Amino acid sequence: MTAASAAPEVLPQRRANPRLRWFAVIATLLAIFVGANAHLVYVAMQSQPECVVHDGGDAASATALRPAKPAC
Repeated sequence: MTAASAAPEVLPQRRANPRLRWFAVIATLLAIFVGANAHLVYVAMQSQPECVVHDGGDAASATALRPAKPAC
C-alpha cells in the first residue's frame, strides 16, 4: 500500500450555477422593493388624520392654506 493510494480522493468543489445566483439576487431585490413600497402604502393609509386642527388666521392666508377637512 502506497501513500498515494491511502490518501482520500479530493473532488473539485462545485460552484453554484451563475444563473441561479442571479435569479436569487434579483428575487431578493424585488422582494425588498415590493416590501418597502407596501410599507410606505401602509404607513400612508394609517397616518391619514380624520380631521385637522385649523388655527383660523386671517382670511387671505386661510384660503391659501386650508386643511383638507376642517377640525372636528
